[in-house]
Amino acid sequence: MARPYPRGKTLNFLETPARRKVLFAALYASEGAPIGYLWWALPTQLKSAGVAADDIGQLAALLALPWALKVLWAPVVPIASPNNRCRSLAKIRSAHSLIAGSPWA
Repeated sequence: MARPYPRGKTLNFLETPARRKVLFAALYASEGAPIGYLWWALPTQLKSAGVAADDIGQLAALLALPWALKVLWAPVVPIASPNNRCRSLAKIRSAHSLIAGSPWA
C-alpha cells in the first residue's frame, strides 16, 4: 500500500490557510461535541430513564465544571511552558494594568 506522504515527511496542518481551517474546525468540534451531549442528550436520556430533575441538574453542573473553570487554568498553561514565559508575563502585566486603570478598581 502506498503512503500518502514519503517517509520522514509529516502532514503539517499549519502550512496552508485551508489546513488551518480544517484543524480549527476539528478542535472546535472536539470541544463542542461533549458539551452538546452534556447539555441536550444526557438530560433527555436521564429524564426518560426516570431520574429526578434535581439529580440531573446536579450531575450536569458537576460535569460542566471543566468548561466553567477554564478561565482559571487556561492562563496557567502558557506560563508553565518555557517557550512562552516572557510573552505570558507580559500579557498578565498588561491585564493587571488594565484592571488597575478601570473605573471599578
